[in-house]
Order: sequence, then C-alpha cells, then structure tokens
Amino acid sequence: MNISNLLKDPKKFDDFLYEEIQHNNFSTSRILIPYTKNPALIHAFLKKFKVKIPSLENLIAQNPHLALSYVDNVIKDRWLPGEEAILKNEEDLEYYKDFLKSIGKLDEFLKDHPEAKN
Repeated sequence: MNISNLLKDPKKFDDFLYEEIQHNNFSTSRILIPYTKNPALIHAFLKKFKVKIPSLENLIAQNPHLALSYVDNVIKDRWLPGEEAILKNEEDLEYYKDFLKSIGKLDEFLKDHPEAKN
C-alpha cells in the first residue's frame, strides 16, 4: 500500500479506508483516519472500534444524524459538541431528549437549551 498515491485520489483513499474499517483492520484504519474529511467514514471508524478521538469529532458534530448515532453508539452520554446540530433536526432531537432522560441528564440539557422544551 502506497499511502502517498492513495492521498492523491480522495475517492480511492476513502474507498480503501472504508474497506479497512469493514474488515476490522484497526491498526491501518487508525493510521489513515486522520487523513479523511469524510464525516461518515470517521463516524464508521469511531462506531466500529468504539473509540473516542476528539480531534476527529468536530466533523461528526456538524451532522445531526451522525452526532446522534455517535452519542448512541460510542459516547453513551451527553455530548455538547453535537448538540447544536441535533437541535436542528426535530426527530433526532426527540430521540436525544429521550436518551438524556434515560441517563438523568435531560433537565441539564433543557436548562442549556430552553428552545428544546417543546
């Protein structure tokens, strides 16, 4: 595998990274994941291997569906970076509120985001 050649073609790189993730190749995926800008691939990696890498989370935090899935499958707690995106999608927001209620953090969230009380 020649990484410099892969990096020249983002689609080929993402396809290769996707395959590495799907084949549970943590070591190669972990080396390559910082080089993608694809939030869905980052999410797939973090979800598959149940790891937290704060430097990669900002891309996931911008997408309400990925943010919610990351909370549900990896973080398993309130996740402040993803809340702004989650607030923009009513269905995801309701699910997030139910999740927060189940872990005893709904009141804290509603205090920070009174607009979500509806």
